[in-house]
Amino acid sequence: SYVRMSKALDDSRIKEQFSQILIKNGSRKEIVDLLEQKLGLKFFLDSPDTEPVHSLPIIHNENLLGHLTMTAPLSSFSEARLNIINYAAEALGTIMSRHLDNFEKELRQRSEHFNRILEGGDSESLGKYLRFKKDVLVHYFAISAASNENTAFAGHLKNLMDRYFSEATLFFIDDHYVILSSSNRGLGAFAEVLYLRHGLITGTGRARPLKQLAISYREAVVAADHTAPPLVEYSSLGYSRLLYQLDDHEKRDFIDDQIGPLLALSPDHLSTLGALIKNGRSQKSQTAEQLHIHANTLYQRIRRIENTLGISLQNEHQWMNVMIAYQMYVELHIQAE
Repeated sequence: SYVRMSKALDDSRIKEQFSQILIKNGSRKEIVDLLEQKLGLKFFLDSPDTEPVHSLPIIHNENLLGHLTMTAPLSSFSEARLNIINYAAEALGTIMSRHLDNFEKELRQRSEHFNRILEGGDSESLGKYLRFKKDVLVHYFAISAASNENTAFAGHLKNLMDRYFSEATLFFIDDHYVILSSSNRGLGAFAEVLYLRHGLITGTGRARPLKQLAISYREAVVAADHTAPPLVEYSSLGYSRLLYQLDDHEKRDFIDDQIGPLLALSPDHLSTLGALIKNGRSQKSQTAEQLHIHANTLYQRIRRIENTLGISLQNEHQWMNVMIAYQMYVELHIQAE
């Protein structure tokens, strides 16, 4: 009974030490230092998107904020030592949640300022939020928020951004995370990580002075909404970037005018057209092989496509119209999914 009481008192004192750090608005490092002091082991903080082998999730208000990683499996700890680890994880969750709340307010304030500039405000006034000189060329990156429009993900994205771009600033504008940076060094690796971990595409506009922010921002958003992962540069989109200036009604009219009758045939004919566009209309053998059909069947389908549309796929002007209409059709259906 005395031993149990003694252990309970020790447990209570340790919990109180973690609480005191919270009361004085202490740091994550102070929590980890205290934990290491109590257990004599090394502990590390890992981001939410990693899956460390020996770790305890840090959760606050049902949000996964990170992992408390250790050098030994949890199963090797006694109940008393596990209690200490849990106290540390709870304290870390509270501190990290506070940081996220502050980060959310700051992100909202600077994003509202960004929006005012898009509406015609003075771009120079954005300088107070930037971490680089205003007179340099600015690189603009955009990431579609998709289903990741929450403070926890935004905080994770900022941490990832800081790892690759030392002078960058994060904004959130119209369903897109937007990054302004003085350098694009490391952009490829950043985009690769973001795509592999979250399936998100990074788009980039041309580097321009801050006063031309609105132009490069819109370029980056167009690129980010493209379907080719993981990094899309606006300058590499070719004629397809012009299609984004058309509304869906205009696109549907163009589709109907150019390939409308084809859509009434069997899906095989549309997939054949798509394969011809992908491989090149002269690559008949490759296209037939990709579609798993005989060459004669391919030629029959091509004739049916040409007769249905009243065109020749060898006519450059008609071929270009068909290619553009097909790309519009595919993109509209991807958006609808």
